[in-house]
Amino acid sequence: MVTVAVCEALLGRMLDMFGNAIDDGLPLDGLERRRIHRAPPPLSAHDVRSDILQTGIEAIDLLCPLERGGKAGLFGGASVGKTVLIIELIHNMVGRYKGIGLFCGIGERCREAEELYREMMATGVLERTMMLFGQMDESPGIHFRAGHSALTIAEYFRDDLQQDVLMLIDNIFRFVQAGAEVSGLLGRIPSRVDYQPTLGTERAALEERIASTRPGATSSIQAVYVPADDFTDPAATHTFAHLST
Repeated sequence: MVTVAVCEALLGRMLDMFGNAIDDGLPLDGLERRRIHRAPPPLSAHDVRSDILQTGIEAIDLLCPLERGGKAGLFGGASVGKTVLIIELIHNMVGRYKGIGLFCGIGERCREAEELYREMMATGVLERTMMLFGQMDESPGIHFRAGHSALTIAEYFRDDLQQDVLMLIDNIFRFVQAGAEVSGLLGRIPSRVDYQPTLGTERAALEERIASTRPGATSSIQAVYVPADDFTDPAATHTFAHLST
């Protein structure tokens, strides 16, 4: 049974998939732990209101407004400004909504993680932000479950502490890619384009946990890589099926 630490002491820290500190701070010992495999909130617990998440970035709020408790895709390659946008979004969540920022790096490069940590520290948003990484040099199993660990922490702040959480995932394609690698190691017969036959259910088990409930809301912005710019690729089509924007 895989568990992750959940506590307010995680704010301002860099964590691995198990909730252990990977920065230079004090060790996180004796904290409450919860299973990372959890059911999504039932429909009766969903908040049916459709509120707009005001980002404070006029181009987004006017042309592509985000839904509170929804999921949006962020498309872009290297050095196009994703980090700057992420910091702006977290700053607004912390300032306007008094909420929490949670960055989940799936297959993230160690260098990029360190740079993002320093950027958040310099802009003053780190104290209300958590960063959880399944780093590129770790196994596919870590990449495959890092998102579940991050969601478990987000659900603690949403349901127990009744706060809004903005969860940023970079890159959601690596979750699909890791699932395909794990599926191959298990000896499963691959499906279309060599993806795992369980791609749809695995993706839904992750995405359906991101929702707006009465205590608070978990909103998500996910960086999406489209393989070979092919929007008919199963990884892309299964992603689009879950996005609100």
